Amino acid sequence: MTTIQDMKKLSVLFSIGVVFALSSCKYQNSNKIGQKDAREGDPYIYGVHPDSSAAQLKNKYPADAKIEAKAAEIRQKWFGKGNSTGA
Repeated sequence: MTTIQDMKKLSVLFSIGVVFALSSCKYQNSNKIGQKDAREGDPYIYGVHPDSSAAQLKNKYPADAKIEAKAAEIRQKWFGKGNSTGA
């Protein structure tokens, strides 16, 4: 059987939980800067559609042998001899 004191403690804990749950609904809504986006609507930055990838992600760069050798050296140092070829 629970006593009156136990029920009071439970109601206080429940009230605190409700306050935290309701206060989290507005989390980070006031942490915004009201400024105009200089690149708004730019397909290079945001893509042609909100669900598409940006045009700048399609850039391909030629492989550089010195960079590939350095990457292999770092992989070998971090992961051992078996993983030096990369992913």
